[in-house]
Amino acid sequence: MPPWTHEPLGLGTAALLHPPRFADARGSLVEVWNPDRLPNTPMCRTWAQTNLTHTVPGALRGLHLQHPTAQHKLVRVVSGRIWDVIVDLVPGSPSHGRWTGRWLSAESGLQLYVPAGFAHGFCVPRGGDGAQVLYMLDPAYRPDNGLVLRWDSPALAIDWPVTHPILSDRDAAGLSLAELTQRLEPTP
Repeated sequence: MPPWTHEPLGLGTAALLHPPRFADARGSLVEVWNPDRLPNTPMCRTWAQTNLTHTVPGALRGLHLQHPTAQHKLVRVVSGRIWDVIVDLVPGSPSHGRWTGRWLSAESGLQLYVPAGFAHGFCVPRGGDGAQVLYMLDPAYRPDNGLVLRWDSPALAIDWPVTHPILSDRDAAGLSLAELTQRLEPTP
């Protein structure tokens, strides 16, 4: 069986995962998750919750994180295509405040591992039918721990491929990078 491979993204332990795809005359099969195939990596964990979202074209979700109970995520597109963004918000991290983005699609099969302490968000480009995104969480989501980093925070200057995105009220009221960083710093 071909191995899983992962590509470090230069922000903490964030990585792009390349699960093998098996194809024959019937179609194809992809392992969405198999911890035995990624031993001794931060991704090798037991996931506590799995979510599936449908997002319409032009919509943006995020940038979300959990604090103080930080959360790991594994993101995979089931249908469509998204621009997926992560921001390192781990206090003291050498890449604190830096972001990276990647196109993920059902066609590519790539998966994004988002380490605990990172904000995560994605948007669906206009046109098409939208996207379905499957993501696994560890630990499970806790509404009382939810924070939102403003998607258009000037300090980040994220290059989103949509203008005037469709946002939830919660996402539209997100905190700036400075405000959020202040909330995440340990109190003396």
